[in-house]
Amino acid sequence: MKTKAGTPALACNLSVFTPELRQQHEQDCSNLFHQASQIRHLPRGLRLQLPNEPATLSLATTFVTHESQCCPFLDFDLHFEPPYGELELSITGPEGSREFVKEEFGELLQD
Repeated sequence: MKTKAGTPALACNLSVFTPELRQQHEQDCSNLFHQASQIRHLPRGLRLQLPNEPATLSLATTFVTHESQCCPFLDFDLHFEPPYGELELSITGPEGSREFVKEEFGELLQD
């Protein structure tokens, strides 16, 4: 779905997932957000600070792959602090994305 300006609408399309993949994606979201040592709100989204571990990196890339399919308007930035710093995942997008992200992941932001 596109807006008048041709940019993707701020709407999630869960029909891109099979029921099994949707359930797995929801579990991956929960696992990823619960690993965050800090969640910072950004003007157009949020940033997760995550452990810099191979399993967390794998989970973050799987999350980004799937989330970008159902929410193509979101931008993702994965940043590593070498050599042993934390892994940061930013989820941002066009105006209105911060509110969308807060609603989409709200229950995971309560912890």
